[in-house]
Amino acid sequence: MNPSSTFEIIDSDFQLASQFQTAGDFPRARVSARMAAGKAAKFFINLKSPTPSSSINPYQALINLRTQHQLPLHVVEAINLLLQKVNPDYSFPRQNDFLQAAQTIISYIKKEVFSE
Repeated sequence: MNPSSTFEIIDSDFQLASQFQTAGDFPRARVSARMAAGKAAKFFINLKSPTPSSSINPYQALINLRTQHQLPLHVVEAINLLLQKVNPDYSFPRQNDFLQAAQTIISYIKKEVFSE
């Protein structure tokens, strides 16, 4: 898949997350933001891998990106935020900006992909 069309899909997912957040649906905003960032991570991993995998899901792609690639600290922190578990009552341990975290990851990957 070419980078431009891939990032059109990712940007569309990110916009959906933004719409959910605007509507006050924070759980869906978080899931959509993580999905967008995870798709970007999957694309990046497959681009860098000698044996791309179509079976990796966006959540696992974020984990793999964090553990298998040298990343700036702010990107690692953004990944950690999106992978953070919710409390037993489905609330978040602290107030977070999941959209900003997803945007940090997506922007970093875009910069890396398009600067090659």
